[in-house]
Amino acid sequence: MGEEGIKINDTHKRRIDEVEPSEKEDNVERQTKKYNFEIDEPEEQEKKDEKEDDKEESPSKSLEEISQSVSPVEEEPRDVRFKELSTPFSYPINDPPEGRPVRVYADGVFDLFHIGHMRQLEQAKKVFPNVHLIVGLPNDQLTHRLKGLTVMNDKERAEALRHCKWVDEVLENAPWVITPEFLEEHKIDFVAHDDIPYASDDSGDIYLPVKKVGKFIPTKRTEGVSTSDLITRIIRDYDQYVMRNLARGVNRKELNVSLFKKNELDLRHHIKVLRDTLRNHWVSTTRDLKADIKSFLSMATTDYQLQKNPLHGSSEPSSPGPTGFLGGINRWMQRRSSSHYDLPRVGNEIAASSSSATEENH
Repeated sequence: MGEEGIKINDTHKRRIDEVEPSEKEDNVERQTKKYNFEIDEPEEQEKKDEKEDDKEESPSKSLEEISQSVSPVEEEPRDVRFKELSTPFSYPINDPPEGRPVRVYADGVFDLFHIGHMRQLEQAKKVFPNVHLIVGLPNDQLTHRLKGLTVMNDKERAEALRHCKWVDEVLENAPWVITPEFLEEHKIDFVAHDDIPYASDDSGDIYLPVKKVGKFIPTKRTEGVSTSDLITRIIRDYDQYVMRNLARGVNRKELNVSLFKKNELDLRHHIKVLRDTLRNHWVSTTRDLKADIKSFLSMATTDYQLQKNPLHGSSEPSSPGPTGFLGGINRWMQRRSSSHYDLPRVGNEIAASSSSATEENH
């Protein structure tokens, strides 16, 4: 951070001290209000500041302007800064250090790395203008014993975190409970995590010691998205995912599926294919039948109009006639009709030719 940034931070701190609450307010509220970048000033304090600004030869920036000047990542389209920190918490929050990056630590399992994890890390990265984000990741042995089985192993989870743009450093084999010695060893200024108490064998909230010393920053969870939710979706449609992988050539033993279960799924798959085929054929047959009926009715209407008005147009139908099954029947009936009408005429012509030949012979 340059000299200009340091001056802004000094002015910001001086202005915050000027609007520090009265001594009647407890220490928790006082530290919380000092920490927030966007403080809502009382009307009386605003009037007092205006009078002081009038007395000064060179007008100084207001608290709101200073807050905007130090607001982190203003060019980002989605603002995830902690405007809610003006709300009093049950624990104090210290002022961030000045003149250097703020070292923020965020720990978790991060199994099946998803959008909820990304948003949590984004909040931790943007809580201050200049943050070095360290992400702690417990190993498989500790995670499986205290939380349960994971889908990805610790190496895969660590590699996924390294490819997140908000993460500056990944700390593997992180402890499950954060201690003062751990904070001191890694020079951690704040710990960022959601505010839900996480119980352990020894404590009702493993983050309580960090909260007491004013080094805890609360983040917001993304509702409806979690690793457990993703696993639930897969288990709910288990058979479909098994059939999907079997169809893609995955061996049943790799899926831990018995031969009986595989045969059952194969039978269900074939029944589904047959049902879909019949449905598709029925739809296509119905569509063709509708087209034939429509064409037949159109041709019948044209023939009726030609018979009613023989002087207008040709006696032949304007359309080629219906197609498909009904078209074949219609053409067959036309051929039969024409053959019946032509037989007497052909017979008369044969008889006439025979009589003329007889007369010539005589």
